[in-house]
Order: sequence, then C-alpha cells, then structure tokens
Amino acid sequence: MTVRAVVCTTMDGKMDAPLSWRYGGWTSREDKDRFWSMVSWCDVAIFGRLTWRDLMRIDLHLKVSALCEPWVMSRDHNLAKLNGIEVTHDTLQTFRLLMGRLPDYADRKILVCGGASTYAFCRTWIDEWYITVEPVMSGHGQSFMSDDGEEPFMEAFDLCSAVKTPTGTIFMNYRRAKKDG
Repeated sequence: MTVRAVVCTTMDGKMDAPLSWRYGGWTSREDKDRFWSMVSWCDVAIFGRLTWRDLMRIDLHLKVSALCEPWVMSRDHNLAKLNGIEVTHDTLQTFRLLMGRLPDYADRKILVCGGASTYAFCRTWIDEWYITVEPVMSGHGQSFMSDDGEEPFMEAFDLCSAVKTPTGTIFMNYRRAKKDG
C-alpha cells in the first residue's frame, strides 16, 4: 500500500488563501494538472470536508468519483468521521478499520488531500508528500503541517526532488525516511 499526500501552499507555507482566491483560483495550471494526475493515480482519495465541499461547489466531485473512490472526513457535532467510521485518537486503529473495507488493501494506492487537520490525522500513514509551492504570499492562514509536538516533519521525510517551473511554481517530493536498524 502506498499513501501519498498532495498539498499546495503559498511561499509563506499557508494553505488558506484570501476568499477571492477560493476554489483553486490562486493555484497554477501546473498545480491543477498535478492534482488530477494524483487523483488518476489513486484507488481511494481521502478528502477533508471543506476540500470536498469546494469540489462539490464547482462540480468537480463527479470527476473525482469517476476516477477513484472518495472518502470524506466529516463532523457530526464533535464527532469526526471518515467514510462513516468514527475517528479516534488511535489513528492506527481507525486506519485498520478503514483498510478492512478495501479488498486487498495492501496493493491499494491512497491519496490524502485536505486541510491541516486532515493531514495531521493522516500523517502517520503517509509515505510520500507531493508539495506544490506557488509564487504568491498569503500573509495569513493555516500552515499545512502544524507543529504539535509529534514527529517533526523534516526529520521523518527525505527530499527526493525539487523542480521550479518557468512560471515560478515549485514542485517538491518527499518520501518517508528509512529508519536505520
């Protein structure tokens, strides 16, 4: 099983753009192409509830559903759910429950796309990060990975590639670092 996360940030590391930039209007054509390439690659895509809502508003949820099986994080009052399963603090237990719903999940390709809380919830499962940095500054908003005292991001992953496009967009790929021993 391979779990990839795809995220687009501003140069200052923020995912939240001003409201006038909503629905991907601030991201480059290259980022949009990368996103659809990732959705086409996966068997299951885990989306944050707001990301899925935005895809529904512009009718792209139908295209996603035609390419893969979407699972959406949701909230019922204070209870978080993913694909109808209650999300617990034991993310490994929740992940095993979810994977039990997929036949032969060891061979599945899973994509994670959402906001900081979706990435934080899924971070222990993620094998690869595909990060796009757009040449704009937000000046406010939420970082895609919060420093919550868990495993530091840069120590857990190795940078495998970084490419700058002619428009200034930067694509980075990180893979989980191999542990010695």
